[in-house]
Amino acid sequence: MMGLVAVIFSFLVWGLIPIYWKLMEEVDAMELLAYRVIGATLVAFVLVGLRNEFRIYRKEMSSFRGALFQFGSALFLGINWYTFVWAIINDRILDASLGYYLSPFVTIALGQLFGKDRLNVLQWTAVGLVAFGTTVQFLLKGNVPLPAVIIAGSWGCYGLFKNRNPVSAHCSLAAEGTFLAPLSLIFLVVAWQRTGIALGSGDASLDALLYSTGIVVSIPMLSYGFGARRVSLLTLSMAQYLGPTVTLLVAVFIYSEPFGTGKLIAFFLIWIGIAVHIVDAFRQRP
Repeated sequence: MMGLVAVIFSFLVWGLIPIYWKLMEEVDAMELLAYRVIGATLVAFVLVGLRNEFRIYRKEMSSFRGALFQFGSALFLGINWYTFVWAIINDRILDASLGYYLSPFVTIALGQLFGKDRLNVLQWTAVGLVAFGTTVQFLLKGNVPLPAVIIAGSWGCYGLFKNRNPVSAHCSLAAEGTFLAPLSLIFLVVAWQRTGIALGSGDASLDALLYSTGIVVSIPMLSYGFGARRVSLLTLSMAQYLGPTVTLLVAVFIYSEPFGTGKLIAFFLIWIGIAVHIVDAFRQRP
């Protein structure tokens, strides 16, 4: 039960978080990613220290298999974070929403390949409807919305890694940060020397937002990491619909991104597929 609550909470926060990133839209996406990575890593290591889990962290990172596992997780996390932030600050929030609508089905496909999950008729129907709705969306846009594709693929793969992760959420995030934070720090130093960076530029409110990235992004990440190891891949994929739905509402009603009849048809097909999937999941409950 606690795992499900943690997963739902994480997706509610992620659905609303475009509002937070929009407040810093004048900052380059790569620079925002660097602050996000460094802040989240610091928070994770503080939690590892408070819970006296450095022994677990060292054991995980000293093992070739463990370090390789965490590196793969970090790779997909970094790709996902950058693409998401880029989409938000470049007025592509609907693309971000579409990506997270698709990512549960990437997770399901990976569950078919690497897990014990098997699809029944209703689940295949849901997948077909979502695939058809996605195809309609692609055709209406006239091109492939790359942010949506990258977000879906990277988050689906990251979800698989987290579901198979044997260590705690904050310990795993600290391990991922071990790979990402040094690269982020190097980027900030080079950017500061070449063109300057936003932090410390004289805008106190912007500085406060940049300093807060670690806490803001760590809360849903840690909640997701805690919950993902305690629910099935099917439950995890189902809960992921909450985040993109909230993000879509934010895009349309707060930032007035165009959502015409064509997009409505495409998303409606996706929502029908999701509804079928949810009905089937409830039908299978013991």
